[in-house]
Amino acid sequence: MTAVVIASDSRAALMQLRHPDRGIPCVANLSAKLCAVRDRGCDIVLQWVPSHIGLSGNEAADRLAKNAHGDSAIPESDAVTPFDVARNTIHRRLMARHPDPRVASGNSPRLISFVDFGTRARRLLLRIRVGCVWTAERRQRIGGVGDGLCADCGALETVDHLL
Repeated sequence: MTAVVIASDSRAALMQLRHPDRGIPCVANLSAKLCAVRDRGCDIVLQWVPSHIGLSGNEAADRLAKNAHGDSAIPESDAVTPFDVARNTIHRRLMARHPDPRVASGNSPRLISFVDFGTRARRLLLRIRVGCVWTAERRQRIGGVGDGLCADCGALETVDHLL
């Protein structure tokens, strides 16, 4: 066989095959297999076709897919892929090393509702949360800018002072 056309009514699947490095592992695997076939001298064309337009092969494939989903004789797999296991293991280990002991123990504090805060306050809280707040004290200490004091009360402006 020197040439093949693969028709699919899944535009999303075909778009993922254009960038297999950004997709899920099965997309990368399929792309690698298609490249291997192409490297053996077979021209491959992936063609999108609109669904439900009466194309006999497409209609037959749709029927088979629907039957497979409704057929209880076909066992469902409850297998866990190594990727799932690795992702969950990494997540658990990262959470266990979290600096907040509540998060590390699996009892994360409730998320703050930002409904009652204005834009400026929300921005400040998010900056404090990620450790990227430039208080007057920090600006003075790192960049030598200003005197490090709070503009409202004259005390040293640190994160604790802001809170």
